[in-house]
Amino acid sequence: MGHLVFGGVATALGVLLIASGALALRADRRRKARWIRTPGRVVATEESHEGFQPKVEFRPAGSERVFHETGNTWYDKPRWKDGDEWIVRHEPSDPSRAFLSDDTGTELVGRLLLGFGLALACVGIFATLGSLWPPARPYLEGVLRALRSTNSGD
Repeated sequence: MGHLVFGGVATALGVLLIASGALALRADRRRKARWIRTPGRVVATEESHEGFQPKVEFRPAGSERVFHETGNTWYDKPRWKDGDEWIVRHEPSDPSRAFLSDDTGTELVGRLLLGFGLALACVGIFATLGSLWPPARPYLEGVLRALRSTNSGD
């Protein structure tokens, strides 16, 4: 009975994580497709206890105003120097809403959610199958033994 409850909960959580990851990736792709790419220049490097971020200056086409954007991704060490070109994506109607094209935060989170969700759903399905369908139990135990021996280096 315990495997059935665990399997059901793990599968449900896995499906929820998969859906969350898919929605995050979809939103990221839509934003990247809709927002305008504008070249900018690195004007400074901001440093904190979390790492380094580039500060990029850009001017949207047809605008007299110069905007600045700091990345959302922290780097262990700068991969740029002042004056380097950096692509900025901004909302067409409001250039103050922008992000640096190299920022992969939303995409990374979406991929991690998908991966963890898939793994958790698979574990839940295996646990549920083992509880609901007794003929599958020896097969599932064999799969688990093979995985353990592969991971232990035997």
